[in-house]
Parts: sequence; C-alpha cells; structure tokens
Amino acid sequence: MKLFADAQSCPPQPERRRLLLAAGITLGALTFSGSLVRRVFADTTPQSAAFLNLSQLLTGRKQLDAGIAQRFFSALGAQDNNFADKVMQIAGEAQTNSLHSVDELATALDQNKPELAKTLHSIIGAWYTGVVGEGANAVVITYADALMFDPVKDATAPPSYCHAAPLYWSAKPPLV
Repeated sequence: MKLFADAQSCPPQPERRRLLLAAGITLGALTFSGSLVRRVFADTTPQSAAFLNLSQLLTGRKQLDAGIAQRFFSALGAQDNNFADKVMQIAGEAQTNSLHSVDELATALDQNKPELAKTLHSIIGAWYTGVVGEGANAVVITYADALMFDPVKDATAPPSYCHAAPLYWSAKPPLV
C-alpha cells in the first residue's frame, strides 16, 4: 500500500499557500489588536472618565492623551486610597457651582475644601511635570509629553532629547 501518490502528480499550489499565509497573518493581527484594545479600555471606569474630563478643565486642554490620563489616575490612586472619590467630589463641585475655569475652581476649593484643593493641585502638577508624587515616592509617568514643554514645543525639544548638534538651542533662532 502506498501512502503518497506519485510526487509529480501533485504539483505545489502557491495560491493555497498564499491564502493560508494571509489567513495566518490576519488572525495574528486581529488577536494582537484585540488584546491591545482590551488593555487600553480594561481599566476605564466612571471615575477614570471623570478624571479625564476634570483634567481637561484643570489644564485648559480639550485634547489630552487618554492612555497618559489612565496612568496618572492609577498612580495618583496608588498614593491616595480616596483619590477616585476626591476626583468625583471635585468634578461635582465644579458642576454644582457652575465653575468653568481652573482659577474659579481652585479658589473655591482653597477657601472651602483644602483637602480637595490639595488633590486638585496634585492633578495639575502631574500633568505639567509628568511626575506623580515627590522624593523617593515619585513616579515618572511621561517626560516628553509633560505639558510644561508645550510652550516651547515649536522651537526646541524637551531637555535631553537632542535633535541637533550639542548646544543647538543656544544659537539665535532664525527670523521667520
């Protein structure tokens, strides 16, 4: 009994191989993208969504990176067990009292609820420095995307990100 037919009678089928390769690549890509989507949205809660909305008010920016916001939310929550509740309280204060600017909200909290004011300032500080906490407890969440670099983003990169020759920033900028 022969297990294999004559090898010459069954020529290779490149179309089938290409189809199987394409199916494998597609399946791999779908698996990877699915895990990525799950990872990005796994920790989305009403509190973290409120944190992003509150951060937009506190920074005056309508477009903030949701991934960075999630990391800030987690890091700040790790340093303060009541952080999520405080975020909801600060957002509630802003909504209840129709406070539409960070200055109004900060002034109101500084006067009436200093503990919430401290949390508000830690949120603002995190977005602008990219760091949560101080000293040995400090956690760097982002460096290049810290908001403190935005005012000079068009002229220079964040320090230590050298995009030209050494001391390139010391030359007078070109007149536009």
